[in-house]
Amino acid sequence: MLSTLISSLDRVVVSRLLSLEAFAAYSLAAVVGNGNVAVDAARILLRTPAELAACASALVYESRQAEDAAPPKVPSGRTQDALAETVHLWGRLDLAEKDHGLSFQREPDLGFAWAAYRWASGQRLERVLTESGMQAGDFVRWTKQLADLLGQVADAAPAEGGVRQAAFRAVEAIRRGVVAYSSVG
Repeated sequence: MLSTLISSLDRVVVSRLLSLEAFAAYSLAAVVGNGNVAVDAARILLRTPAELAACASALVYESRQAEDAAPPKVPSGRTQDALAETVHLWGRLDLAEKDHGLSFQREPDLGFAWAAYRWASGQRLERVLTESGMQAGDFVRWTKQLADLLGQVADAAPAEGGVRQAAFRAVEAIRRGVVAYSSVG
């Protein structure tokens, strides 16, 4: 039963991947992150560090807000599209899991995407905190978890191609200021 589910999910996911680089990222994404939902995040690995940070944040962040809260602010353009595709793919995977009596994945949480994007874009901490409404300690904790995920992606990616370099650039972009300082010790 599980092998049937995995092979059907693989066919769905692989059919959506357009390049050899993205296929390599798919193999990697199945190992790190939030299971197969990481696939759509892998599709954008070769974009800017800020876009990658925003999209990967949906796989690590878990908000404290009630489910009926207003939709979170997300970056527009390609990032918004990639996040929407990630949630859409999660929905399809969730249905397939339920059809097979399984439940491995939680829904991607977009609540940290804006803060991750702004921070990775070089915005000042005070501004990111004000815009996101987050407490400094929460921001640092989630950013460190995001850096850890991006580091795992970079470590697992093949040396050739752009995936490793894109993930390293994203880690460098978010591991600065108070986040870098809090990691020393």
